[in-house]
Amino acid sequence: MVKRETWTPDPAIYDYFPEDVSGNVVNGVGERAPRRPSPIFWHRPDKEAFGKLQEHVVARFNSVGIYHDVYAYGDRGPKKPDPVAAGRVDQPAAAWTRIVKDFALANEADLVGIARVDPQWIFEGYELADPFVSCSASRWITRSCRRCRPPPSIPKASSRLPWRTTAAPARR
Repeated sequence: MVKRETWTPDPAIYDYFPEDVSGNVVNGVGERAPRRPSPIFWHRPDKEAFGKLQEHVVARFNSVGIYHDVYAYGDRGPKKPDPVAAGRVDQPAAAWTRIVKDFALANEADLVGIARVDPQWIFEGYELADPFVSCSASRWITRSCRRCRPPPSIPKASSRLPWRTTAAPARR
């Protein structure tokens, strides 16, 4: 195996780090009491200590055309949520549980659970109005990604991607 040189970042990146906050403090290193997590990256920049760094990283990422296309056109879900249904459908909890689980299992989930939300799971600065959360897992995650999905279809960039766009055969 060829040993590569150790990568070092451009020293200018440190200009974007906050002067008075350590990531260890934000992450609670050394704290003994449980607490809600603090936003550290990929939240709105005004809600986190490292917002200036995040804005720089995103701008740098988007400055490379092919990476911008992956982010902008990738299969990352809807840009806006679907409109709220015109009418409320009342069902007993057991019926909604079955509906949610059936949907998840029919759409790539291998395991589904529904639990009451613990406020400790919600990031500081955010509130959650709904008392329950549904969680799902797929074997491709739970088996150490031995069965990874192919990358998303990206119309404008797919012919220029620096990686394969077809899935490797699943290992059994």
